[in-house]
Amino acid sequence: MKLVIVSICKNEAETIAELIERIPKKYDGITELDICIVDDGSTDGTAAAAKKAGAVVYSDGAGKGLAFRFREVIDIALARGADVLVNIDGDLQFRPEDIPTIAGPVIAGEADFVAADRFTDPVTGEQRRPKNMPSGKYYGNKLGAKVVSNFSRQKFNDVTCGFRAYSYRALTALNLN
Repeated sequence: MKLVIVSICKNEAETIAELIERIPKKYDGITELDICIVDDGSTDGTAAAAKKAGAVVYSDGAGKGLAFRFREVIDIALARGADVLVNIDGDLQFRPEDIPTIAGPVIAGEADFVAADRFTDPVTGEQRRPKNMPSGKYYGNKLGAKVVSNFSRQKFNDVTCGFRAYSYRALTALNLN
């Protein structure tokens, strides 16, 4: 089974090498691992830092935005033969050491999609706004999570989180080409 880990980055040269270094290299049930960086027009050397750290880098020099790049990530993951895709932000907002936790249910065949949750305190279970998130962004996300939860008949607290895992089945359902 192949795991592809991708980070869509823009101007994250300061953190990208550490992210790549800290990504666990062994996972139960995984026999192949690819680490890919999709650069969205960085001007600070992100692509070069990622290559130096050992990642496969996709970069066309243009800033096309997150939605375009995520569609590109799906194509990359499918082309690379991914059974499981993990997307993680390159700014170290999330701990790469937690990738096995996010990917585990997908690898085990228990879920097609798993998303992290920045808003629920892991100890108390209380909802809270992260300290570095503007209130408008937080409440907009909460509204989006309510809409997505209602449509999907699932419970999502954080629908814009940049730390997610997808099964092959989910990737093919999301593939718009």
